[in-house]
Amino acid sequence: MFSSVILFSCGDYRYVPMTVKPTFFKEKGDLEVSFQGRGMGEFHAAYALTDNIALSATTGFRNTVPDTVLKLDSANQPISRFIEKKGDRDNEIAVGFYKCFDDGSTFEVYAGYALTNKIIKRKFSDFMNPANNFDTRNNSTNYGRYFIQPAYGKSTKYADYGFANRFTLLNFSPDSKNDFISESMFFFRFGYKYVKIMWQFGFTLSSANNTYDYLPFNAGLGIYFQLNHYE
Repeated sequence: MFSSVILFSCGDYRYVPMTVKPTFFKEKGDLEVSFQGRGMGEFHAAYALTDNIALSATTGFRNTVPDTVLKLDSANQPISRFIEKKGDRDNEIAVGFYKCFDDGSTFEVYAGYALTNKIIKRKFSDFMNPANNFDTRNNSTNYGRYFIQPAYGKSTKYADYGFANRFTLLNFSPDSKNDFISESMFFFRFGYKYVKIMWQFGFTLSSANNTYDYLPFNAGLGIYFQLNHYE
């Protein structure tokens, strides 16, 4: 039921961006659930607590291609094998304010925090001496991020469109380095009422004094279900 296409890969950048996700709620009780892909695969849910206040939560994951080292003897028989798998897990929560206007447009702003962990799995198999075998998993904090995300756009039965910008302060661990970036995103959603296909395209601006490099352009595709009370 869900498919995603990553149009610009995140490569080996340390920061793996999450999709900017405007909600454009209309009233209390509105609910949004979406599945999105970009640098990470993402599951997102948001709920309107009142006619102006909403909660949003997202979890994301990414796994890289495993690195494998296989040692052979002179007869090309395996002696040992080492496999290393790396991945990222990102958990985000935010609270937002939204305001609907008579022309059907919505302004909203979300503020929140997210924590990203890096997971490294290593497995060694010694075919000559199994006593040397090991299988380990290391889970460590990669970075935390504080963000403010204003957005403006219009949501209808058949299409949603607009612009959003996420201002993000990144705190990297364990090096305790802080970077500030701005992530701008144009987004389009097409479908009917409660089920729409989403496409986004955006760019990232960062300071020349930042510690790390950031993916300059990105895009993503996904599907979402939005339960609004249309008249």
